[in-house]
Amino acid sequence: MDKDLLKKLIYWISNHEFSSYTSEDIARDLKIDIENLSTAFLVIEAILFTTLSTAQTKTNIEHPSTEDDFFELMLTFFEELSDYKVPFAKIFNVQKISPDYFSLLPIINKLVINFFHSYIQTFLDKITYNILFLKIFHVWLTDTTEDLSRTSHQINHITKIIYQPS
Repeated sequence: MDKDLLKKLIYWISNHEFSSYTSEDIARDLKIDIENLSTAFLVIEAILFTTLSTAQTKTNIEHPSTEDDFFELMLTFFEELSDYKVPFAKIFNVQKISPDYFSLLPIINKLVINFFHSYIQTFLDKITYNILFLKIFHVWLTDTTEDLSRTSHQINHITKIIYQPS
């Protein structure tokens, strides 16, 4: 997926009503055809999974199995996602919780399954890992440090939780 196109789309979505996004609006306003990205949810999913794929390629880690792999993949994912941080922060404004956000849970769940592939065994695991991922995501959205030190610290903290000795 073309990164410049995804950036245009996510910026457009962040400046308009999240749930009112239509491919017709985009075609009219940006003068581009985006049939395969007909909803805001599909755009967000494309961004997250394109970014995950890039991070997996850069780190050569598809499914992390060690603390170091998990930390490296997560940090690389959020570094790669940084191009979309401003519109994501606007869309996911924590002061304005919208019911639309709950529609994003299946997308987040698919992403979480990719990150925590070998650790999800029960429904409770699925919920727990979704919460842990969303905690990191929230810290990343509010992290104003150039080197993502707050995000890095949060990833490290969650890594210790996940990989604690049994």
